[in-house]
Amino acid sequence: MKIQPSSPPPSPAPPPPTGLEHPAGSAEHTTDAAHAPVLAAQPPNSALSTPPAPSSTLPPSNPLVDRIKSAQSSLAPILRSITNRQDDDNNPDNIRTHRSVGVDPDFYDMVDGNILSILLDACKPLFDLVSSSSSDFSSPDSEPSTMKPADLLMATAKLIIAAGYKMKEQARQDMAEEDLGGGMFDQDVKDLRETASKCNEPQQYDADEQATLDEQLTAFNTPLKRLKKYKTGNKLMDMQVVHTEAGEFASRAQLEVRASPEQIVAYLMGHATQYVEHKKKTSSKGAATIGERRNDHHLVLRIPVPLPAPVSDRELVAVSLWRKQDQNTFFVAQTSCVHEEFPLSKAVVRIRFSRNYMLTRLSPRLTKIEAVGVANLGGSLPVRFNRQITMSFVSTSQISMMQYFTSVRPADSFNESDGNVLGQLLFLQLRPHRYNENELNKRILDAIRITNVLRSAQAKYRFFDEFLFHIIRNKMKKGANQTSFSVKTLLVALTHHEAGRIARSFSMTLLSNATAEAAVDEHIRGFVALAELDREYRWFRPMMVAIAAELLSGVAWGVKARASIGAAVSFADLLSDAFVVKTYLDAGQKGDAVALMAMVGVNLLTQLLIVMLQNRGLKKDKVRTIVLESVAVVTFTKPGLDAYYVASSADMKEGASLNPIHEMGVTRVGEMVFEALPGLVLQLVVLMTAKEKKARAVVSVLLSAASAAMTGTMLFWDTETDPGAKHRNPKWIGLIPDFDRGPAFVVVMVISGAQVLAKATATALLLVTKPAWLWLYFLGDHGLLLLYRVVRRDAHFFMAMPAAASYFLAPVFQVVMKIVVDFTGSMQMRLPALLGGQYWLFALFSSQVSVFVSVHLYNEYADAPAEDVEKIPADFLWKGASLLAAVWAFSLAYFVGFVAVPKYRHTLWSRTTGAEVTRAYFIEGKSDEEKFSLFWNNALHWKSAIGTEGGKGGEVRF
Repeated sequence: MKIQPSSPPPSPAPPPPTGLEHPAGSAEHTTDAAHAPVLAAQPPNSALSTPPAPSSTLPPSNPLVDRIKSAQSSLAPILRSITNRQDDDNNPDNIRTHRSVGVDPDFYDMVDGNILSILLDACKPLFDLVSSSSSDFSSPDSEPSTMKPADLLMATAKLIIAAGYKMKEQARQDMAEEDLGGGMFDQDVKDLRETASKCNEPQQYDADEQATLDEQLTAFNTPLKRLKKYKTGNKLMDMQVVHTEAGEFASRAQLEVRASPEQIVAYLMGHATQYVEHKKKTSSKGAATIGERRNDHHLVLRIPVPLPAPVSDRELVAVSLWRKQDQNTFFVAQTSCVHEEFPLSKAVVRIRFSRNYMLTRLSPRLTKIEAVGVANLGGSLPVRFNRQITMSFVSTSQISMMQYFTSVRPADSFNESDGNVLGQLLFLQLRPHRYNENELNKRILDAIRITNVLRSAQAKYRFFDEFLFHIIRNKMKKGANQTSFSVKTLLVALTHHEAGRIARSFSMTLLSNATAEAAVDEHIRGFVALAELDREYRWFRPMMVAIAAELLSGVAWGVKARASIGAAVSFADLLSDAFVVKTYLDAGQKGDAVALMAMVGVNLLTQLLIVMLQNRGLKKDKVRTIVLESVAVVTFTKPGLDAYYVASSADMKEGASLNPIHEMGVTRVGEMVFEALPGLVLQLVVLMTAKEKKARAVVSVLLSAASAAMTGTMLFWDTETDPGAKHRNPKWIGLIPDFDRGPAFVVVMVISGAQVLAKATATALLLVTKPAWLWLYFLGDHGLLLLYRVVRRDAHFFMAMPAAASYFLAPVFQVVMKIVVDFTGSMQMRLPALLGGQYWLFALFSSQVSVFVSVHLYNEYADAPAEDVEKIPADFLWKGASLLAAVWAFSLAYFVGFVAVPKYRHTLWSRTTGAEVTRAYFIEGKSDEEKFSLFWNNALHWKSAIGTEGGKGGEVRF
């Protein structure tokens, strides 16, 4: 949109904010004041704010000289700050020049909408350099410049180039917006504003109108019985439906729209004619035809409902009325009627219909909509077909309303929430055309033309449609992920081809991450152009997350595949345990078989306890959820159910103890500690004492070890790649690189696998040698950890809980965490809130040392298991222990030196305690939100140490 050349004439006081007006400072509200030179706002110590000296001490005033002096006082600090920022920045990408256009990014960012003034003022330092010998350009009150003349000249030149490029870019963007159909719905927006401003004026209703409104309001307030949830295929609205005895379908829907109630009333009363006409041209579904508009609150309209042959088409003729209930509530009634402007026709069937809206203002620009409707398509359609068509028609009309307000909202008023809604709406609109390239491309261009924010992005970056095309299409392509990482081009120079390569790699990123948020975060961090786009448009990331969530829920390898794999792994583990139990029973080893079955039983009880604790506080469907998840536990499908919740980006249920990803982690830990690891050790003991070492027994051990290693790796991986966890703990989480994470995953998996085999072997050897020694080692090792935490005043678990529960549960959590780190080496346990980096590293090395100690004790003190069974050869054990230790040490060194992000390496050996981190939330927090996070942690960590900000215990050591 173009900047207005001058201020509009005085006008009456504007109506209350409606949400469609452009915010202050946007192009639509630019006035002459905005075009004033930057000299209008000077720092307190500038030349303009300095009191003038007596006239006898100054030469005659020279306007040009005054202008130049003012320019230097305002511009020189800006140039110095940019130069200093570039000198202090350690990231070479931030000081790199846009070589394709010769523009320095820092100077480009500094140039704002007031381009002409900046450009004029930029000439002053250059002129000052040339004329520095003239006494006219010196002033005793002016602040001497600290920049060298050459630096000042170079900075000025860069600023002039940036300003000139930005002027050219703005002109090109304006022309591109016009070519894309900019202002397509401008008249709609104008009409909507005018109508919305009249909604608070008194309305005169005749007797029929009043009766209709009262009747429909009574129907709205009448509860509908036996409502069942209807799957709308989106998260934008909730809908329930019931088939009434009269053969009609009644529904109740709830949604939120970012617009004022007055705007929504105007929309429902047909003041979006341009949008409706566009829908008629681009959609196969019917669009409304406006009929008689008797007054501001009375409208008759006709909506065609085309149906597939041989079913007859339907149509709806209804009267729309609205009434203001109170200052923040409006009621809109739509009900079938007969009107002479739309006579009955034998070619179509008239629908019996009523739909009523209650619009409640949540904020000046957010409205909650409750819609209750009853519809009957007429004729003799089957009930299921009638239901599907009716509910699709009702839900589509609500979504269309959201699409309209999203389309016309000014680009500069879009926020993160709008970006999420935009992504969902965009995917709903484009999903049916994903496998038709030509139609998909056509629909994407249409969505860009009618949506202000997308049109603005497309006008500035011509590749945006190509990027969206491949993101929505989401077609797997071999090697796409590897070749795309070679795209290092900056945003300003990105081509269509490069944008397509980046977008095509997104499918592989989705496949390798647990959640949509993690996938989008990795993708954005992996490409400098996307990182720049994310910084420029705050709606971009939420839009991508919404699209990614929809892709995961729809593609064959998405949510369903992950849930199936989780369930399959659990079933495979069950079958493996059953096979081993049968083998033990056939061999007469009844005690071993009973021990393994006991482990499975303890695991099931633990999982059921987790289900109860997780769901005991649910506000809705508590019993149903507990029963469903308990059935999943006893049928060994709980891992699949957890994977489904995580991959589908399910929200944390109201009243639940943990979010889905944390619940999945707790479930994994319980299964590993109470079944997988004890079962692995038992199988190793049986294998060591068996007369015949069968290959299938060795394979079973290796599979169990791989399963435990995968669990330990995923505990670390899911947390470390979770953007939310990074945001909450920016100093501690981020060890994994932001892109090309495949090699990192392999290295972490190898470290965990070597740790599992080493520790399980050491434990089994001690059991075979002398079980009492194992228990002494276990008690001593865990006692040392308890003493370590007590001495460091960090014995309490970090989660908020009553003091009594903290003292009781802290040792339990400590035992579980130590088992996890000893057997899997999970790097998640390095976090100060868990075991801490220092002890985590000690535990890893001590576990490796314990292998060699156990081998020595076995060789020296173990007896032969039986007369006809020999001990394992010492040479074999020493070589095996050395090989595992070498693989572990090399993998860990490689991870620390070449994989781990340098900024976070210190977390692997940090001495910081959980209590210190808890206190740091408050002491170092810059916002109230950051400080408030203190209360999610155990009060014993901070209550006695924090009296005032900066009090005792606030220093955090690294």
